[in-house]
Amino acid sequence: MPIKYSIYTPDVINLLDQARCAHTDVDPERFDADHWTKAAKATIQFYCLGCPAVDVCADVVMGPAKHGGYSGIAGGHVWRNGKKVRAPGRRRTDEQATGTLG
Repeated sequence: MPIKYSIYTPDVINLLDQARCAHTDVDPERFDADHWTKAAKATIQFYCLGCPAVDVCADVVMGPAKHGGYSGIAGGHVWRNGKKVRAPGRRRTDEQATGTLG
């Protein structure tokens, strides 16, 4: 998924360049999950947890670009069609169920 950097500020570009997954030796297929699996969880734990760009990465998916229904791993979450996929065993809160979360 190529990112159109022209819509991002230099600070955002710098953070994305520092992301743990931004290195050429990373197999991009590791981030193709559209549901929770052991491999998806391992990818998130290894690449996303502690990554300096984790919040910006999630903003890329949810932000102004909207990336038209992105599916994969980004920002420490699994996404399917532009929406976060709940991790197994996590219950929705009332705010999530009614869509009143900010």
